[in-house]
Amino acid sequence: ADDNMWKIFSTITYATTSLGPKENQESNGTFGSSISLSGDGARIVVGNPENLENGDEGAGIVQVFQLRIDGSWRQLGSPIHGRTIGGRFGFSVALSHDGESLIAGGPHRHLSNETGYASVYGDLYVTPSES
Repeated sequence: ADDNMWKIFSTITYATTSLGPKENQESNGTFGSSISLSGDGARIVVGNPENLENGDEGAGIVQVFQLRIDGSWRQLGSPIHGRTIGGRFGFSVALSHDGESLIAGGPHRHLSNETGYASVYGDLYVTPSES
């Protein structure tokens, strides 16, 4: 089941940290398909375009994680869910240099055509989630 995980290597500590979907989260093997780091490397946004959570097949989700002092990663806020079944939200992600804003998109806004979409989010991840 390591195929849904990716590792982060720190040149400061020379250690790797694994980060993957929660145990109850269905990633369909696409967690980490797109990633982006903040300028200081302490915040990361991860796309999961084939996420099956909530029965929204292929709607996708995007999650933001913050590096903690102990070297572990903690999810910030709640996942951002795609709005369209099959929209593959999280296919592309980008995080601003300061880690406070992100843009995420998917290749299919509507199942009836091939138009993509992108959404911009700012100042949403200042409070860590409890999960």
